[in-house]
Amino acid sequence: MTSRVLRAYLSQAYVTLVSILFMPILLQQVGAEAFGLIGFFLMLQAWAQIADLGAASVLLREMARFTVGAITAEDAVACLRGFAIVQAGMAAAIAAAIVGASGWIATEWLGVGEFSAATVARCVAYIGFAVALRWATGLYRSALVGLERLDRVNALSAIFATVRFAGAVPFVAYVSNDPESFFQFQVAISLAEFCAFAWAVRGAMPRIESEVSVTRTLLMLLPMLKSMSFLSVIWIAVSQVDRLALSGLLSLHDYGHFALAAAAASGVLVFSIPFSQTVQPRLTILLESSNAATITTFYRSCTELAVIGFVGLGAGVAFYAEPMLRIWTGSEAAAVASAPVLFWYGLNNSVVGLLGIPFMLQFAKGQLSLHIVGNILLLLILVPAVIGGAVIGDARGAGAALFSVNLAFLLIWVPLVHLRFMPAEAWRWHFIYVFPVGITVAAVLWVGASGMPAGLPELGTVAWILVSVIVAMAAGGLVAGSARAFLKNQFKRTFL
Repeated sequence: MTSRVLRAYLSQAYVTLVSILFMPILLQQVGAEAFGLIGFFLMLQAWAQIADLGAASVLLREMARFTVGAITAEDAVACLRGFAIVQAGMAAAIAAAIVGASGWIATEWLGVGEFSAATVARCVAYIGFAVALRWATGLYRSALVGLERLDRVNALSAIFATVRFAGAVPFVAYVSNDPESFFQFQVAISLAEFCAFAWAVRGAMPRIESEVSVTRTLLMLLPMLKSMSFLSVIWIAVSQVDRLALSGLLSLHDYGHFALAAAAASGVLVFSIPFSQTVQPRLTILLESSNAATITTFYRSCTELAVIGFVGLGAGVAFYAEPMLRIWTGSEAAAVASAPVLFWYGLNNSVVGLLGIPFMLQFAKGQLSLHIVGNILLLLILVPAVIGGAVIGDARGAGAALFSVNLAFLLIWVPLVHLRFMPAEAWRWHFIYVFPVGITVAAVLWVGASGMPAGLPELGTVAWILVSVIVAMAAGGLVAGSARAFLKNQFKRTFL
Protein backbone atom coordinates (compact mmCIF):
# COMPACT_ATOMS: atom_id res chain seq x y z
CA MET A 1 0.00 0.00 0.00
CA THR A 2 2.87 2.37 0.83
CA SER A 3 4.26 2.43 -2.69
CA ARG A 4 0.78 2.92 -4.16
CA VAL A 5 0.09 5.83 -1.83
CA LEU A 6 3.46 7.39 -2.67
CA ARG A 7 2.81 7.12 -6.41
CA ALA A 8 -0.65 8.63 -5.96
CA TYR A 9 0.73 11.58 -4.00
CA LEU A 10 3.55 12.18 -6.45
CA SER A 11 1.13 12.08 -9.37
CA GLN A 12 -1.32 14.49 -7.75
CA ALA A 13 1.52 16.76 -6.66
CA TYR A 14 2.69 16.86 -10.27
CA VAL A 15 -0.83 17.59 -11.59
CA THR A 16 -1.32 20.36 -9.06
CA LEU A 17 2.11 21.90 -9.61
CA VAL A 18 1.66 21.88 -13.40
CA SER A 19 -1.69 23.64 -13.09
CA ILE A 20 -0.33 26.20 -10.62
CA LEU A 21 3.14 26.94 -12.01
CA PHE A 22 1.91 27.89 -15.47
CA MET A 23 -0.84 30.23 -14.23
CA PRO A 24 1.36 33.37 -14.02
CA ILE A 25 2.76 32.65 -17.48
CA LEU A 26 -0.74 32.41 -18.93
CA LEU A 27 -1.68 35.60 -17.11
CA GLN A 28 1.22 37.43 -18.74
CA GLN A 29 0.53 36.01 -22.20
CA VAL A 30 -3.25 36.46 -22.42
CA GLY A 31 -3.75 39.41 -20.05
CA ALA A 32 -5.75 39.78 -16.84
CA GLU A 33 -9.17 40.01 -18.52
CA ALA A 34 -8.71 36.84 -20.58
CA PHE A 35 -7.32 35.15 -17.47
CA GLY A 36 -10.52 36.18 -15.73
CA LEU A 37 -12.37 34.09 -18.31
CA ILE A 38 -10.09 31.17 -17.44
CA GLY A 39 -11.03 31.63 -13.80
CA PHE A 40 -14.70 31.71 -14.81
CA PHE A 41 -14.14 28.46 -16.73
CA LEU A 42 -12.70 26.78 -13.63
CA MET A 43 -15.61 28.05 -11.53
CA LEU A 44 -18.23 26.74 -13.98
CA GLN A 45 -16.40 23.43 -14.12
CA ALA A 46 -16.83 23.11 -10.36
CA TRP A 47 -20.50 24.14 -10.37
CA ALA A 48 -21.21 21.59 -13.12
CA GLN A 49 -20.58 18.86 -10.56
CA ILE A 50 -24.10 19.53 -9.29
CA ALA A 51 -25.32 17.64 -12.37
CA ASP A 52 -23.35 14.60 -11.20
CA LEU A 53 -26.20 13.86 -8.76
CA GLY A 54 -23.83 11.77 -6.68
CA ALA A 55 -23.35 9.21 -9.48
CA ALA A 56 -19.53 9.34 -9.48
CA SER A 57 -19.28 8.73 -5.72
CA VAL A 58 -21.85 5.93 -5.76
CA LEU A 59 -20.14 4.32 -8.76
CA LEU A 60 -16.79 4.46 -6.94
CA ARG A 61 -18.33 2.66 -3.96
CA GLU A 62 -19.98 -0.01 -6.12
CA MET A 63 -16.77 -0.67 -8.06
CA ALA A 64 -14.90 -1.03 -4.75
CA ARG A 65 -17.53 -3.52 -3.58
CA PHE A 66 -17.14 -5.43 -6.83
CA THR A 67 -13.38 -5.54 -6.30
CA VAL A 68 -13.83 -7.45 -3.01
CA GLY A 69 -16.65 -9.65 -4.32
CA ALA A 70 -19.51 -7.94 -2.49
CA ILE A 71 -21.46 -7.61 -5.76
CA THR A 72 -21.40 -9.69 -8.94
CA ALA A 73 -19.75 -8.77 -12.24
CA GLU A 74 -23.20 -8.52 -13.83
CA ASP A 75 -24.32 -5.96 -11.22
CA ALA A 76 -21.10 -3.97 -11.64
CA VAL A 77 -21.47 -3.84 -15.43
CA ALA A 78 -25.14 -2.91 -15.14
CA CYS A 79 -24.26 -0.12 -12.71
CA LEU A 80 -21.62 1.31 -15.06
CA ARG A 81 -23.86 1.10 -18.13
CA GLY A 82 -26.77 2.73 -16.35
CA PHE A 83 -24.70 5.66 -15.12
CA ALA A 84 -23.11 6.07 -18.56
CA ILE A 85 -26.54 6.46 -20.14
CA VAL A 86 -27.58 9.06 -17.60
CA GLN A 87 -24.20 10.75 -17.96
CA ALA A 88 -24.62 11.28 -21.70
CA GLY A 89 -27.92 13.08 -21.23
CA MET A 90 -26.64 15.27 -18.40
CA ALA A 91 -23.49 16.24 -20.33
CA ALA A 92 -25.63 17.37 -23.25
CA ALA A 93 -27.83 19.36 -20.88
CA ILE A 94 -24.82 21.11 -19.30
CA ALA A 95 -23.43 22.14 -22.68
CA ALA A 96 -26.84 23.33 -23.91
CA ALA A 97 -27.49 25.37 -20.74
CA ILE A 98 -24.15 27.20 -20.81
CA VAL A 99 -24.22 27.79 -24.57
CA GLY A 100 -27.81 29.03 -24.38
CA ALA A 101 -26.98 31.46 -21.57
CA SER A 102 -23.66 32.63 -23.07
CA GLY A 103 -25.07 35.92 -24.36
CA TRP A 104 -26.67 36.84 -21.04
CA ILE A 105 -23.53 35.86 -19.11
CA ALA A 106 -21.39 38.08 -21.35
CA THR A 107 -23.63 41.15 -21.13
CA GLU A 108 -25.27 40.93 -17.70
CA TRP A 109 -23.02 38.94 -15.37
CA LEU A 110 -19.35 39.35 -16.27
CA GLY A 111 -17.69 42.73 -16.00
CA VAL A 112 -16.45 42.97 -19.61
CA GLY A 113 -13.93 45.69 -20.42
CA GLU A 114 -11.31 44.96 -23.06
CA PHE A 115 -13.21 42.39 -25.16
CA SER A 116 -16.52 42.81 -26.94
CA ALA A 117 -19.61 41.12 -25.53
CA ALA A 118 -19.82 38.97 -28.69
CA THR A 119 -16.27 37.66 -28.18
CA VAL A 120 -16.92 36.86 -24.53
CA ALA A 121 -20.20 35.13 -25.44
CA ARG A 122 -18.40 32.87 -27.93
CA CYS A 123 -15.74 32.09 -25.32
CA VAL A 124 -18.45 31.15 -22.82
CA ALA A 125 -20.02 28.85 -25.44
CA TYR A 126 -16.73 27.01 -25.90
CA ILE A 127 -16.42 26.86 -22.13
CA GLY A 128 -19.79 25.09 -22.07
CA PHE A 129 -18.54 22.27 -24.30
CA ALA A 130 -15.28 21.90 -22.37
CA VAL A 131 -17.09 21.86 -19.02
CA ALA A 132 -19.54 19.18 -20.21
CA LEU A 133 -16.72 16.93 -21.45
CA ARG A 134 -14.64 17.32 -18.29
CA TRP A 135 -17.69 16.62 -16.15
CA ALA A 136 -18.44 13.44 -18.11
CA THR A 137 -14.84 12.27 -17.66
CA GLY A 138 -15.28 12.33 -13.89
CA LEU A 139 -17.60 9.31 -13.94
CA TYR A 140 -15.01 7.10 -15.62
CA ARG A 141 -12.28 8.42 -13.35
CA SER A 142 -14.34 7.38 -10.31
CA ALA A 143 -14.92 3.92 -11.80
CA LEU A 144 -11.17 3.39 -12.20
CA VAL A 145 -10.55 4.55 -8.63
CA GLY A 146 -13.16 2.13 -7.30
CA LEU A 147 -11.51 -0.67 -9.27
CA GLU A 148 -8.23 0.36 -7.59
CA ARG A 149 -6.56 1.08 -10.95
CA LEU A 150 -4.86 4.09 -9.38
CA ASP A 151 -1.70 3.89 -11.47
CA ARG A 152 -3.79 4.23 -14.62
CA VAL A 153 -5.76 7.14 -13.16
CA ASN A 154 -2.56 8.87 -12.08
CA ALA A 155 -0.85 8.38 -15.44
CA LEU A 156 -3.80 9.70 -17.48
CA SER A 157 -4.31 12.63 -15.10
CA ALA A 158 -0.64 13.60 -15.35
CA ILE A 159 -0.61 13.37 -19.15
CA PHE A 160 -3.68 15.53 -19.68
CA ALA A 161 -2.71 18.04 -17.00
CA THR A 162 0.58 18.51 -18.82
CA VAL A 163 -1.14 19.03 -22.17
CA ARG A 164 -3.90 21.23 -20.71
CA PHE A 165 -1.66 23.64 -18.78
CA ALA A 166 1.95 23.27 -19.94
CA GLY A 167 0.77 22.74 -23.52
CA ALA A 168 -1.35 25.88 -23.38
CA VAL A 169 1.75 28.07 -22.97
CA PRO A 170 3.37 27.27 -26.35
CA PHE A 171 -0.09 27.22 -27.95
CA VAL A 172 -0.76 30.77 -26.78
CA ALA A 173 2.79 31.89 -27.57
CA TYR A 174 3.17 30.42 -31.06
CA VAL A 175 -0.31 29.61 -32.38
CA SER A 176 -2.75 32.21 -31.06
CA ASN A 177 -3.28 34.22 -27.88
CA ASP A 178 -6.84 34.97 -28.91
CA PRO A 179 -9.19 33.84 -26.06
CA GLU A 180 -11.51 32.02 -28.48
CA SER A 181 -8.62 29.93 -29.79
CA PHE A 182 -7.52 29.15 -26.24
CA PHE A 183 -10.92 27.73 -25.32
CA GLN A 184 -11.14 25.80 -28.61
CA PHE A 185 -7.86 24.19 -27.53
CA GLN A 186 -9.41 23.31 -24.17
CA VAL A 187 -12.40 21.67 -25.87
CA ALA A 188 -10.09 19.48 -27.96
CA ILE A 189 -8.07 18.39 -24.92
CA SER A 190 -11.22 17.67 -22.90
CA LEU A 191 -12.57 15.45 -25.69
CA ALA A 192 -9.33 13.47 -25.87
CA GLU A 193 -9.28 13.05 -22.10
CA PHE A 194 -12.87 11.77 -22.07
CA CYS A 195 -12.09 9.16 -24.72
CA ALA A 196 -8.94 7.99 -22.92
CA PHE A 197 -10.67 7.45 -19.56
CA ALA A 198 -13.67 5.74 -21.18
CA TRP A 199 -11.35 3.35 -23.03
CA ALA A 200 -9.41 2.59 -19.81
CA VAL A 201 -12.61 1.68 -17.95
CA ARG A 202 -13.76 -0.52 -20.79
CA GLY A 203 -10.50 -2.46 -20.60
CA ALA A 204 -10.73 -2.85 -16.80
CA MET A 205 -14.30 -4.22 -16.67
CA PRO A 206 -15.22 -7.86 -17.27
CA ARG A 207 -16.90 -8.84 -20.52
CA ILE A 208 -20.54 -9.81 -19.94
CA GLU A 209 -22.21 -11.41 -22.93
CA SER A 210 -25.65 -11.87 -21.37
CA GLU A 211 -28.16 -9.07 -20.85
CA VAL A 212 -27.87 -7.18 -17.57
CA SER A 213 -30.68 -5.37 -15.78
CA VAL A 214 -29.62 -1.74 -15.86
CA THR A 215 -32.95 -0.44 -14.59
CA ARG A 216 -33.11 -2.86 -11.65
CA THR A 217 -29.56 -1.97 -10.57
CA LEU A 218 -30.19 1.77 -10.70
CA LEU A 219 -33.40 1.38 -8.71
CA MET A 220 -31.51 -0.50 -6.00
CA LEU A 221 -28.99 2.36 -5.80
CA LEU A 222 -31.65 5.07 -5.85
CA PRO A 223 -31.72 5.71 -2.05
CA MET A 224 -27.98 6.42 -1.98
CA LEU A 225 -28.20 8.41 -5.20
CA LYS A 226 -30.84 10.63 -3.64
CA SER A 227 -28.60 11.31 -0.67
CA MET A 228 -25.50 11.90 -2.78
CA SER A 229 -27.27 14.13 -5.30
CA PHE A 230 -28.48 16.34 -2.50
CA LEU A 231 -25.00 16.39 -0.99
CA SER A 232 -23.48 17.31 -4.36
CA VAL A 233 -25.63 20.41 -4.59
CA ILE A 234 -24.79 21.41 -1.02
CA TRP A 235 -21.06 20.72 -1.39
CA ILE A 236 -20.72 22.72 -4.58
CA ALA A 237 -22.65 25.60 -3.07
CA VAL A 238 -20.48 25.47 0.07
CA SER A 239 -17.16 25.28 -1.78
CA GLN A 240 -17.90 27.57 -4.75
CA VAL A 241 -20.29 30.25 -3.49
CA ASP A 242 -17.40 32.68 -3.00
CA ARG A 243 -16.22 32.30 -6.59
CA LEU A 244 -19.73 32.71 -7.96
CA ALA A 245 -20.37 35.82 -5.88
CA LEU A 246 -17.03 37.39 -6.75
CA SER A 247 -17.45 36.67 -10.48
CA GLY A 248 -20.45 38.99 -10.43
CA LEU A 249 -19.01 41.58 -8.05
CA LEU A 250 -15.53 41.99 -9.55
CA SER A 251 -14.50 43.08 -13.02
CA LEU A 252 -12.97 40.38 -15.24
CA HIS A 253 -9.60 42.07 -14.70
CA ASP A 254 -9.84 41.88 -10.89
CA TYR A 255 -11.40 38.44 -11.04
CA GLY A 256 -8.36 37.27 -12.97
CA HIS A 257 -6.09 38.29 -10.07
CA PHE A 258 -8.44 36.60 -7.58
CA ALA A 259 -8.36 33.42 -9.68
CA LEU A 260 -4.57 33.50 -9.49
CA ALA A 261 -4.64 33.66 -5.66
CA ALA A 262 -7.30 30.94 -5.49
CA ALA A 263 -5.19 28.74 -7.78
CA ALA A 264 -2.19 29.16 -5.48
CA ALA A 265 -4.31 28.20 -2.47
CA SER A 266 -5.59 25.11 -4.27
CA GLY A 267 -2.12 23.65 -3.88
CA VAL A 268 -3.03 23.02 -0.25
CA LEU A 269 -5.46 20.33 -1.44
CA VAL A 270 -2.74 18.48 -3.36
CA PHE A 271 -3.28 15.63 -0.89
CA SER A 272 -7.07 15.45 -1.18
CA ILE A 273 -7.53 13.46 -4.40
CA PRO A 274 -4.83 10.78 -3.88
CA PHE A 275 -5.77 10.62 -0.19
CA SER A 276 -9.44 9.93 -0.94
CA GLN A 277 -8.55 7.61 -3.84
CA THR A 278 -6.42 5.54 -1.48
CA VAL A 279 -8.39 5.74 1.76
CA GLN A 280 -12.01 5.58 0.56
CA PRO A 281 -11.87 2.18 -1.19
CA ARG A 282 -9.74 0.68 1.60
CA LEU A 283 -12.03 2.01 4.32
CA THR A 284 -15.04 0.58 2.48
CA ILE A 285 -13.32 -2.80 2.20
CA LEU A 286 -12.38 -2.82 5.91
CA LEU A 287 -15.95 -2.00 6.92
CA GLU A 288 -17.19 -4.87 4.76
CA SER A 289 -14.86 -7.18 6.71
CA SER A 290 -16.16 -5.85 10.05
CA ASN A 291 -12.71 -5.81 11.68
CA ALA A 292 -13.27 -3.10 14.31
CA ALA A 293 -9.71 -2.93 15.64
CA THR A 294 -8.19 -2.62 12.16
CA ILE A 295 -10.75 0.01 11.15
CA THR A 296 -10.00 2.16 14.19
CA THR A 297 -6.23 1.95 13.71
CA PHE A 298 -6.53 2.78 10.02
CA TYR A 299 -8.89 5.72 10.70
CA ARG A 300 -6.65 7.25 13.36
CA SER A 301 -3.54 6.88 11.22
CA CYS A 302 -5.24 8.46 8.21
CA THR A 303 -6.42 11.35 10.38
CA GLU A 304 -2.91 12.16 11.58
CA LEU A 305 -1.45 11.87 8.10
CA ALA A 306 -4.15 14.24 6.82
CA VAL A 307 -3.40 16.77 9.56
CA ILE A 308 0.32 16.72 8.76
CA GLY A 309 -0.32 17.17 5.05
CA PHE A 310 -3.18 19.67 5.00
CA VAL A 311 -2.07 21.86 7.91
CA GLY A 312 1.53 21.75 6.74
CA LEU A 313 0.64 23.05 3.31
CA GLY A 314 -2.23 25.30 4.42
CA ALA A 315 -0.36 27.09 7.18
CA GLY A 316 2.73 27.24 4.97
CA VAL A 317 0.81 29.00 2.21
CA ALA A 318 -0.85 31.33 4.74
CA PHE A 319 2.25 32.38 6.66
CA TYR A 320 4.47 32.68 3.59
CA ALA A 321 1.79 34.14 1.30
CA GLU A 322 3.56 37.37 0.33
CA PRO A 323 7.05 36.00 -0.47
CA MET A 324 5.50 33.05 -2.34
CA LEU A 325 3.37 35.35 -4.49
CA ARG A 326 6.30 37.69 -5.10
CA ILE A 327 8.44 34.85 -6.47
CA TRP A 328 5.57 33.17 -8.33
CA THR A 329 4.23 36.25 -10.12
CA GLY A 330 7.37 38.37 -10.26
CA SER A 331 5.27 41.37 -9.21
CA GLU A 332 5.66 43.18 -5.89
CA ALA A 333 2.30 44.96 -6.31
CA ALA A 334 0.44 41.71 -7.03
CA ALA A 335 2.08 40.02 -4.05
CA VAL A 336 1.12 42.77 -1.61
CA ALA A 337 -2.44 42.98 -2.92
CA SER A 338 -3.11 39.23 -3.06
CA ALA A 339 -1.30 38.04 0.08
CA PRO A 340 -4.25 38.69 2.45
CA VAL A 341 -6.53 36.69 0.13
CA LEU A 342 -4.07 33.81 -0.08
CA PHE A 343 -3.65 33.84 3.71
CA TRP A 344 -7.34 33.11 4.35
CA TYR A 345 -7.73 30.68 1.47
CA GLY A 346 -4.67 28.71 2.55
CA LEU A 347 -6.02 28.28 6.08
CA ASN A 348 -9.51 27.49 4.79
CA ASN A 349 -8.30 24.76 2.46
CA SER A 350 -6.42 23.06 5.29
CA VAL A 351 -9.70 22.80 7.23
CA VAL A 352 -11.59 21.63 4.13
CA GLY A 353 -9.07 18.83 3.70
CA LEU A 354 -9.63 17.62 7.27
CA LEU A 355 -13.41 17.67 6.87
CA GLY A 356 -13.08 14.94 4.26
CA ILE A 357 -12.08 12.36 6.91
CA PRO A 358 -15.43 12.04 8.74
CA PHE A 359 -17.28 12.17 5.43
CA MET A 360 -15.34 9.16 4.13
CA LEU A 361 -16.34 7.26 7.28
CA GLN A 362 -20.03 7.97 6.72
CA PHE A 363 -19.85 7.24 3.01
CA ALA A 364 -18.04 3.93 3.56
CA LYS A 365 -20.84 2.90 5.92
CA GLY A 366 -23.44 3.96 3.36
CA GLN A 367 -25.24 6.18 5.89
CA LEU A 368 -25.36 9.82 4.88
CA SER A 369 -28.40 11.21 6.67
CA LEU A 370 -26.36 12.93 9.40
CA HIS A 371 -23.97 14.33 6.82
CA ILE A 372 -26.93 15.79 4.93
CA VAL A 373 -28.26 17.49 8.05
CA GLY A 374 -24.85 18.89 8.90
CA ASN A 375 -24.25 20.25 5.43
CA ILE A 376 -27.67 21.88 5.30
CA LEU A 377 -26.80 23.74 8.49
CA LEU A 378 -23.38 24.61 7.09
CA LEU A 379 -24.92 25.90 3.88
CA LEU A 380 -27.48 28.04 5.69
CA ILE A 381 -24.71 29.72 7.67
CA LEU A 382 -21.96 29.81 5.05
CA VAL A 383 -23.80 31.31 2.07
CA PRO A 384 -24.91 34.56 3.75
CA ALA A 385 -21.59 34.80 5.61
CA VAL A 386 -19.52 34.50 2.42
CA ILE A 387 -21.75 36.81 0.37
CA GLY A 388 -21.63 39.36 3.17
CA GLY A 389 -17.87 39.03 3.42
CA ALA A 390 -17.52 39.43 -0.35
CA VAL A 391 -19.71 42.55 -0.40
CA ILE A 392 -17.87 44.14 2.53
CA GLY A 393 -14.30 43.02 1.90
CA ASP A 394 -14.20 41.57 -1.62
CA ALA A 395 -12.07 38.43 -1.93
CA ARG A 396 -10.36 38.91 1.42
CA GLY A 397 -13.68 39.11 3.26
CA ALA A 398 -15.01 36.04 1.45
CA GLY A 399 -11.92 34.04 2.42
CA ALA A 400 -12.12 35.08 6.08
CA ALA A 401 -15.80 34.07 6.21
CA LEU A 402 -15.08 30.70 4.58
CA PHE A 403 -12.33 29.86 7.06
CA SER A 404 -14.30 30.94 10.14
CA VAL A 405 -17.44 28.97 9.31
CA ASN A 406 -15.60 25.81 8.21
CA LEU A 407 -13.44 25.85 11.34
CA ALA A 408 -16.54 26.15 13.53
CA PHE A 409 -18.08 23.20 11.65
CA LEU A 410 -14.96 21.10 12.28
CA LEU A 411 -14.98 21.91 15.99
CA ILE A 412 -18.70 21.61 16.71
CA TRP A 413 -20.29 19.21 14.23
CA VAL A 414 -17.63 16.54 13.65
CA PRO A 415 -17.77 15.27 17.29
CA LEU A 416 -21.48 14.58 16.75
CA VAL A 417 -20.61 12.51 13.68
CA HIS A 418 -18.14 10.42 15.65
CA LEU A 419 -20.61 9.94 18.51
CA ARG A 420 -22.89 8.14 16.07
CA PHE A 421 -20.48 6.22 13.87
CA MET A 422 -17.35 5.74 16.00
CA PRO A 423 -18.18 6.69 19.62
CA ALA A 424 -14.68 6.02 20.93
CA GLU A 425 -13.37 8.79 18.67
CA ALA A 426 -15.94 11.43 19.66
CA TRP A 427 -13.44 13.62 21.49
CA ARG A 428 -10.22 11.64 21.09
CA TRP A 429 -10.22 12.48 17.37
CA HIS A 430 -9.82 16.19 18.08
CA PHE A 431 -7.77 16.23 21.28
CA ILE A 432 -5.38 13.33 20.56
CA TYR A 433 -5.11 13.03 16.79
CA VAL A 434 -5.91 16.49 15.34
CA PHE A 435 -5.04 19.30 17.76
CA PRO A 436 -1.59 18.16 19.00
CA VAL A 437 -0.36 17.41 15.48
CA GLY A 438 -1.98 20.45 13.85
CA ILE A 439 -0.81 22.94 16.49
CA THR A 440 2.73 21.57 16.33
CA VAL A 441 2.90 21.89 12.55
CA ALA A 442 1.36 25.39 12.52
CA ALA A 443 3.58 26.63 15.36
CA VAL A 444 6.79 25.55 13.62
CA LEU A 445 5.68 27.27 10.42
CA TRP A 446 4.75 30.47 12.26
CA VAL A 447 8.15 30.57 13.94
CA GLY A 448 9.86 29.99 10.60
CA ALA A 449 7.88 32.73 8.85
CA SER A 450 8.45 35.18 11.70
CA GLY A 451 12.18 34.52 11.73
CA MET A 452 12.80 34.60 7.98
CA PRO A 453 15.59 37.13 7.31
CA ALA A 454 14.68 40.18 5.26
CA GLY A 455 16.33 40.65 1.90
CA LEU A 456 16.88 36.99 1.05
CA PRO A 457 17.38 36.29 -2.68
CA GLU A 458 14.68 34.29 -4.44
CA LEU A 459 16.55 31.00 -4.22
CA GLY A 460 17.23 31.56 -0.53
CA THR A 461 13.58 32.39 0.10
CA VAL A 462 12.41 29.22 -1.67
CA ALA A 463 14.91 27.13 0.30
CA TRP A 464 13.81 28.73 3.60
CA ILE A 465 10.12 28.03 2.88
CA LEU A 466 10.73 24.42 1.78
CA VAL A 467 12.90 23.64 4.80
CA SER A 468 10.34 25.27 7.09
CA VAL A 469 7.51 23.14 5.70
CA ILE A 470 9.57 19.94 5.84
CA VAL A 471 10.67 20.61 9.43
CA ALA A 472 7.07 21.43 10.43
CA MET A 473 5.74 18.20 8.91
CA ALA A 474 8.53 16.20 10.52
CA ALA A 475 7.68 17.76 13.88
CA GLY A 476 4.05 16.80 13.34
CA GLY A 477 5.16 13.25 12.52
CA LEU A 478 6.97 13.01 15.87
CA VAL A 479 3.71 13.86 17.64
CA ALA A 480 1.55 11.60 15.44
CA GLY A 481 2.03 8.22 17.14
CA SER A 482 -0.62 6.27 15.24
CA ALA A 483 0.51 7.49 11.83
CA ARG A 484 4.16 6.81 12.66
CA ALA A 485 3.40 3.23 13.71
CA PHE A 486 1.17 2.71 10.66
CA LEU A 487 3.81 3.92 8.21
CA LYS A 488 6.49 1.83 9.91
CA ASN A 489 4.33 -1.26 9.56
CA GLN A 490 3.57 -0.51 5.90
CA PHE A 491 7.27 0.01 5.21
CA LYS A 492 8.12 -3.37 6.70
CA ARG A 493 5.42 -5.09 4.64
CA THR A 494 6.55 -3.46 1.42
CA PHE A 495 10.33 -3.46 1.61
CA LEU A 496 11.36 -6.05 4.24
